[in-house]
Amino acid sequence: LSVPRLYCEEEKGAKRRSCQTVLAEALDAVVRSFAPILPHLAEEVFQYLPYKKGSEGVFRTGWINTSSAWKKPGIEEAIEGACAMRDSFLGSITGKNASEYDVVIVIEPGLLFELME
Repeated sequence: LSVPRLYCEEEKGAKRRSCQTVLAEALDAVVRSFAPILPHLAEEVFQYLPYKKGSEGVFRTGWINTSSAWKKPGIEEAIEGACAMRDSFLGSITGKNASEYDVVIVIEPGLLFELME
């Protein structure tokens, strides 16, 4: 599912950027997780990350960093609501293969927090 998003979508498109963000966060967490076990490999991977601007290594930048946005109360419910809307839409398609449709819900970060409140 992510391959068409990465290679076929517009360079600044929301689908492509959201996929890149998820992959970057996942890679960062994986590299920091295996750093104590495989320090040289972790340092090498961290050195070649295209989005890291700095010469500090994986051990000097701390443990797994999470955005403060993910720690706000109610975000889980907001995301579950967005997924429920998507599932409802896909469930309303009768007689057709729902997997043929790519439903993406894009919410600006400020609007997401307004919906949570």
